[in-house]
Amino acid sequence: MYVVTLIEIGDDVGFIIPDEILARYNLKIGDGVEVLETDKGLTLIPPSIASVVDRNGL
Repeated sequence: MYVVTLIEIGDDVGFIIPDEILARYNLKIGDGVEVLETDKGLTLIPPSIASVVDRNGL
């Protein structure tokens, strides 16, 4: 598990994803990531996994 700090980006708020995670999921600047809100919190879903989830209805 990683803990990240929220930062101000212009008028928005964001956080920096550690390089290790970016590499593991082949994420690049400009990629979209789905945010799923659950009763346990927020889950980020990379596009490669999101397409499988959408196809399988998970």
